[in-house]
Amino acid sequence: SSRACTSARGGALIMIAIRVARVVRPTLARHASLHLKTRAPLLTHRALLSTRAPLHLAASRHVRPPQHIGHTLARCLATVDVLAKKPEAATPPPPFDPNKTLSNVRDLGVAQRARGSDQLFVSSFLGGAMLSWGSILMMVVAGGAPSLAGDLGLQALVRGVVFPVGLSLIVLSKSELVTANFLSQALPAPSVDALRVLSVSFAANLAGSLAMVGAASVAGVFTPGAAAMLVKAATAKAALPAGVAFCKGVGANWLVNLAVVQAAASPTAPGKIAALWFPIMTFIALNLEHSVANMFLLPMAMSLGAEFSAMDAAANIGVVAAGNAVGAVLMVGVAQKYSLFGGKGL
Repeated sequence: SSRACTSARGGALIMIAIRVARVVRPTLARHASLHLKTRAPLLTHRALLSTRAPLHLAASRHVRPPQHIGHTLARCLATVDVLAKKPEAATPPPPFDPNKTLSNVRDLGVAQRARGSDQLFVSSFLGGAMLSWGSILMMVVAGGAPSLAGDLGLQALVRGVVFPVGLSLIVLSKSELVTANFLSQALPAPSVDALRVLSVSFAANLAGSLAMVGAASVAGVFTPGAAAMLVKAATAKAALPAGVAFCKGVGANWLVNLAVVQAAASPTAPGKIAALWFPIMTFIALNLEHSVANMFLLPMAMSLGAEFSAMDAAANIGVVAAGNAVGAVLMVGVAQKYSLFGGKGL
């Protein structure tokens, strides 16, 4: 089109002007300096006409004095410098280094020990509440789709796809989750403060989860289909044999801590979310057990009419938490650390 042609010609003219300016710049600079020092008389109207000056200059009684021309030339030269300057190349991101990432998780554990118990409690309270949002979304989405009832594989995949919202909220807000703290406290040197961090975060995760049970009950966020799915799933969790619940807990937190370590490798929010999404999706789709998730799911199911006792829920959470600790400490804190560093320390 004519507009495109005009734009192309304009761009070509600018490039030509830049190249010409680079060649004549020394001469222009000398003239600009000379005019700044000169106090020549003003050109008259007759002089303009005799030299066939442009019409818009001849129509004026006087033109600008030469020193103004010098200032104009100086500004033009500065503009040419800006246009001709090449943009700086973007700094490439640092290469992925799993050794450095695991060392960063160790440093995080040291920083957690320096936090006061009150601050740690609030951060962990928020962590339990945020993970509960992921559980609510998982049940409402999967339970609200009757077409998925006949396809258990697809239903499990849908639950896995939406649940990582909870951990994304935790990671991006730097909130605390006891299942992740199992790893961060296993990497530094042993300390009594590690027990304080774990006990406070466990209690606060439970408090935040129970608070979300009350909020979800009052808000009525569970549709009939979602409530029925939750009651069925929680009843099966409470009936798991201790050995099965423990092993499911090991697998779940192995994947959760791989997700946390991978998220720590990325400096950007989208990178962190993408890195943690797939391991979390995997553990949910495989129906593995996570103690903090169960802190919400089991009491919520009880409030919706599930027929198991508080002792059944407590026993499940305790056994699963033990499996979660083994999955984090043994599979990542020991095995993964040794695979990267050998017998050396972090």
